[in-house]
Amino acid sequence: QNPTKISKISPFLAFIFGSSTTESNIMVDNGAVPVSDETFDLSDKLRQRLRETNAERERTQAKIVISTEQLQRMYKHVPKRPRETIQQLDARISKLEHERTTTSISLSSEKKILREMDQIKKIKKEVGAHKEHESAIQGKKSEIAALKDNLRTVTAAIAELEAALSKVELAKKLGCTTADLKTRVVDCPEGKIGHVIGRNGAALKQLEERCVVHVDIDKVGSKIHLHGSDEALDLAVVEVENITLAIEEDVELPSLLVTHLMAKRSAKLNKVQEDHPDVHIDFSRNGNTAQLRGRPEKVVVAKNDLLSFDVKKVTRKLEGRETAFVVGKGGATVNRLVD
Repeated sequence: QNPTKISKISPFLAFIFGSSTTESNIMVDNGAVPVSDETFDLSDKLRQRLRETNAERERTQAKIVISTEQLQRMYKHVPKRPRETIQQLDARISKLEHERTTTSISLSSEKKILREMDQIKKIKKEVGAHKEHESAIQGKKSEIAALKDNLRTVTAAIAELEAALSKVELAKKLGCTTADLKTRVVDCPEGKIGHVIGRNGAALKQLEERCVVHVDIDKVGSKIHLHGSDEALDLAVVEVENITLAIEEDVELPSLLVTHLMAKRSAKLNKVQEDHPDVHIDFSRNGNTAQLRGRPEKVVVAKNDLLSFDVKKVTRKLEGRETAFVVGKGGATVNRLVD
């Protein structure tokens, strides 16, 4: 398949192919002849980038799990928090030091003050350890928040890559460029969706092949999404609306006309169907009723054409060997008359 033609380098494509990517080194003239020595399949590049980005998402998710477990362990081992602050403890130490150095006290009293000061210094270390642990917890929480932000960014990039890959592959399938690929939405009554799809999806497949479009059907919203070039979409919209805007009308026909139209290899019935390709004519019901289905204005024309036939019956009695002559060998003569 021909490499995909890119008409303009977007920031997203620059992200995919790298900052050195330029229009000249990936442009393809008429979708076949390379402007530069290097050509590539865009869908392959997108798939490669998608694999890399999915791997990055998995790594980020794993890091979040590990960091969350670490945070939970940190919460379980929080050091006991002293009641006093560093400033209050320093004030107590200063007061004790002032008392020790400015007043006349006994040796035992001085030792008691020094022991009390040492105890306060230990409490200061506990306060410091608690603050460090709290800071570590906040750092871990910030780390997890950053990882989650990155995960959201990566997830959005994956969605964009998947959408871009889907568009490139759809354009390749439909034989157009991504720039030419458009979407149109046609409302469809809930009761007509089955007609658009057909038995086992046959009608839908024929629509896609005839018009060179891709069709997505939203059964809940009763909408039909058509994807393709403008020219293909114009054809597809007409075909879909021939179904969605169609009416059904039962037309009573003379029994002779029905017999004549339903005769083997009826040229008249073939002619009617050729003249009215957008009207479905069904004689499968019992009796002399034909069901017409199509747009109202087209059903009227087809109905008038059917009723315009003036079929008469003439009976000729055959005698002797005339029957054999009329029928012919193996029915050849009568078949020729019918034709």
